[in-house]
Amino acid sequence: MATGRMQAILNNFNALDPINCVEIFVLLVVVLVIYRMIAKTRAANMAKGVMVLAAVFVAAFLLRLQIVTYVLERSLYLVGFALVVLFAPELRHGLERIGTLGLETKKNDLTGTDVGEMLNAVADAVGNLSHRRVGALICFEKNTDLQEYVDSGIMLDALCSSGLLINIFEKNTPLHDGAVIIRKKRVVAATCYLPLTEQYLSKKYGTRHRAALGLSEESDALVVAVSEETGNITCARNGKFLQYLTPEDVMALMVEHLYGKENSPRLNGMVSACFEK
Repeated sequence: MATGRMQAILNNFNALDPINCVEIFVLLVVVLVIYRMIAKTRAANMAKGVMVLAAVFVAAFLLRLQIVTYVLERSLYLVGFALVVLFAPELRHGLERIGTLGLETKKNDLTGTDVGEMLNAVADAVGNLSHRRVGALICFEKNTDLQEYVDSGIMLDALCSSGLLINIFEKNTPLHDGAVIIRKKRVVAATCYLPLTEQYLSKKYGTRHRAALGLSEESDALVVAVSEETGNITCARNGKFLQYLTPEDVMALMVEHLYGKENSPRLNGMVSACFEK
């Protein structure tokens, strides 16, 4: 039985001609390119599952397991349709990235001084807004691309500063509703719409906190929320809340989250030095 199946696999490989090999190579390249494009989005885990199903399908085909091959073939059709429906925003953004391929230049990483200035600006703004009980929602992009949420807001692309953040969230101003998204040291957009969590939360949490938790569930972003009712500062990370924070706590969490625990002591020193200036 086993010998017969091995012979079947060898026969399938022997039936391949150079054109088939080229087609397989092209398909592998396309799959790798697509995966690299979605590796930093919420669709990445789903893509891994599809790849596992595809690998099992290929193995079943080579082993001539006809029933398994038939079932998996039909399943992959359904999965493909479901992916298009569930991840339409990611697909749209991916096509946009293909259209601009080669036109964008990669920006240099932030220096230690840039990090210190940006984090201190955020901590100062959060402390000011908390003291005056002004609601705020600030998101820090890490590895997961937040462009689909940036596109839902008003583009700013402004240097991050305490004054800018305070003015954005002032009551009765055009930009105070929604979230601010920070990429590196720039405020890229304001009034952004975020996904709401489906977790059950106490009624003391409003839409702002539900949005903060929702984004932290779907990405690796760190989200800072300031309550309009109490002035309490809350951070959402990995689908969990860290509550009753001080501006110094927020600064430490930002350093740890964005740059890793191993860099926290060194960067916190730079932050403190900038703050003292």
